[in-house]
Amino acid sequence: MDDQAIILSKAWSKCQKQIHSWMHWHAHRSDTRAATRALVRLLNGLLEPKSHTSQLSEIYAKTYWQTRVKDSVPARSNIATIWRSIDEALQKEPKEVIDKLKLEQAKQRALLQKSITKDDDVESDPLIVRWNIQELGPTLHRILEHLSKKTGWSFSLIMGRPDPISPEEGNHITSLHIGADQQGRDFSDVYGKFDTDFVEAYGTFLKRVHGSKYQFSSP
Repeated sequence: MDDQAIILSKAWSKCQKQIHSWMHWHAHRSDTRAATRALVRLLNGLLEPKSHTSQLSEIYAKTYWQTRVKDSVPARSNIATIWRSIDEALQKEPKEVIDKLKLEQAKQRALLQKSITKDDDVESDPLIVRWNIQELGPTLHRILEHLSKKTGWSFSLIMGRPDPISPEEGNHITSLHIGADQQGRDFSDVYGKFDTDFVEAYGTFLKRVHGSKYQFSSP
């Protein structure tokens, strides 16, 4: 073993001890579980689909556009004119139609409330999982960028899984890097074999987890 390898080995050993001490200290703090729950709620909030319950006019347009609205809208109307026509038609509807629209709105509200993930729940809806995946990059970037400013640390993450909607397409792998050298290059830029040494190895791991080939996509 050469001198550089010995130095790296000692540095890694020291790092492991520091991490173990940090984890041990936090594991015995009385407020750790509460802090963890708060962090989970924060992350869930960052990932939560930006959904909303449709307005009555939106439900009305979707339900009755062809039968009650379309013919009253002038040709080549702009968006504002179309929605004004929808609102005018809605105001003329009898109470039975309004009640039907309100019932549909209540159903949407109930489904939206049900889709909000609890702290310890595993999300099973593939559409919400895909949304979470799409939001993961920006969310992690904000978190790690903040932590980098507070600690001076640099971060490199590799993550992936099959697409929840089209798992037959194989595993999608992406990476996120916070921290750059004086030339503005992150770890993947500096380490020329990043794709082969790290991404391919991670792809092999994911094959064991999910049993599919990997695809590499940039974050």
